[in-house]
Amino acid sequence: MLEEADARGQPLFVFALTMSNHWPFNVPDDAATGPFDLTKGWRASPASDAERDERQRGVRAYRYAMDALGDFIDRLKYSPMSSRTILVATGDHRAPQWRDLDNASLSPFERYHVPIYFRVPRAYQPMGPLRLDDFVGHRDIFPTLYHLALSDAPYVGFGEPLFGPVPAARRYAVAQQRYLFSTAGAQDLRSGVSYTHMEGGDADTLRQQAADANASLALSAWFGEMQRLTKPAPSASAVSRE
Repeated sequence: MLEEADARGQPLFVFALTMSNHWPFNVPDDAATGPFDLTKGWRASPASDAERDERQRGVRAYRYAMDALGDFIDRLKYSPMSSRTILVATGDHRAPQWRDLDNASLSPFERYHVPIYFRVPRAYQPMGPLRLDDFVGHRDIFPTLYHLALSDAPYVGFGEPLFGPVPAARRYAVAQQRYLFSTAGAQDLRSGVSYTHMEGGDADTLRQQAADANASLALSAWFGEMQRLTKPAPSASAVSRE
């Protein structure tokens, strides 16, 4: 799709979501298998053969996804459209379900963190400094892409770009629509329970961030509902064909 659009000189945005890292962890028969000895380097061995088999299947699916992403990056790297294509890849929170019961006491700081990968050609690289010391989340990805690829085009967004100045009250991340993280601390937005870093925190800033996050989540939910209610109904012919 990218190659065809590039050949026509047509801008194209592709959003791809893989579900192979979820049960039943189906991957092609010829996918790499390991070896994965999950009885080593794990906090505790699975309690049963069935649980061990599920973990093996899950790790194999994860490797399959990573191999596919690596192959795509290599193909893009050596493609003529490489200098005109921005690539972003990130993950979800699958690992916590494999943790042992002993890890239930982990703080949200330790439970929720996933990688993110940006490949930005030189012509599109941002002018402002990267926010390498901030907690950032999935809500910040699309504002970042809009700023990189669409210049000053207006857009609806609920996050902040990953570069340039951002007010302190909006320099945070939210996981699971619930847990707020920042350099000022962390808070469960449902219960109001707060956590601080080892070196302390900033209670005032954290309160401002929690207020902003609750408002942003409510606005996002309202906007999504308005989009759903105003979406045109499918035509009769379209319904009959389905």
